[in-house]
Amino acid sequence: MAVSTGKSSVSLLDILKHTTEANILAYYLGITVVPCIINSPLRKDNRPSFGLYSPNGKRIYFVDFATKDRGGIFDLLCQM
Repeated sequence: MAVSTGKSSVSLLDILKHTTEANILAYYLGITVVPCIINSPLRKDNRPSFGLYSPNGKRIYFVDFATKDRGGIFDLLCQM
């Protein structure tokens, strides 16, 4: 029986060798066009106030204009 040392066996770089942040966004949120403004996936949101953008065409970031939360796509997935 193997015992974990608490270290992750998969890194962010390992994941990004096999897919892109855009593919991950499309899979989990169905979003295929960035930049965009959507209803927040993190809270009840009657008006779109959640932005997704990519300043370099590779990394995808979010900003919640109502709560001022922001971060990368993996931060978003962890919060979801």
